[in-house]
Amino acid sequence: MKNLLAGLMLFLFATVPSFAQEVDPSKISCANFSNGVYAMAQKVQEDPKITSPEQLLKAVGVEKATMSKYPEAAKLVTLAARMVLTSKARKYSPEDHQQGSEVMCLNHEGNIEEMNEALTAVLQHLETKAGSV
Repeated sequence: MKNLLAGLMLFLFATVPSFAQEVDPSKISCANFSNGVYAMAQKVQEDPKITSPEQLLKAVGVEKATMSKYPEAAKLVTLAARMVLTSKARKYSPEDHQQGSEVMCLNHEGNIEEMNEALTAVLQHLETKAGSV
């Protein structure tokens, strides 16, 4: 149940308006994002047989309908899942993932497009490095 709630929190930022300000669909809640990354890392730690982002997102309760409704956020969540699944990332604790994802999010002020670019670059670097070893 905890993983399901954390998975759904990944998308709350896009669907729940703030009473203090209008929702900006290009931005995310860093707290919700980092909690979702924590849930993914925890699930990978509990079940090391999870090897694909699709398996991981399903395991934490992210629904396909939600993914298709918010394509840029879906890309970000999928990139985060890919990151958590790398062999290097599997060595870190869920708390480390939570902290790192929150710092990244805050550094980009929750901008989804910038975070997508940053995670894409990091993953390309990791994949290139892994291929050359």
